[in-house]
Amino acid sequence: MGEGYREIELFIGPLREFEAGNGKKASSIHIVSNGNVDPLKVYVSCQKMVVSVTSQCTITIWNLRMETINAIRTAGASVRVYVGFEGQEKNLLYTGSIVSVVTDRQGPDFVTR
Repeated sequence: MGEGYREIELFIGPLREFEAGNGKKASSIHIVSNGNVDPLKVYVSCQKMVVSVTSQCTITIWNLRMETINAIRTAGASVRVYVGFEGQEKNLLYTGSIVSVVTDRQGPDFVTR
């Protein structure tokens, strides 16, 4: 079986709802992007600091609905990023708190970081 598309899977919100095995909850967001023609494109750039335990990750998402952007801005929200290939188990790349959320317009697209 050949490799599928690369995929990024994001869980945003109170992560304990996903950890409890209850699936998606109204207050949590689950995003999957595989780089196809889907207008919801995701780009992730992470830095692992050798000296400290702290890692930094910038997540850029194109064309989220305003309701989703507002939900991401919720105080105390966290994010968990998994990467891998479509149809295969994903590996945890990053987990942490959301520090800031900024949305800009780039041509016809709304870009949230």
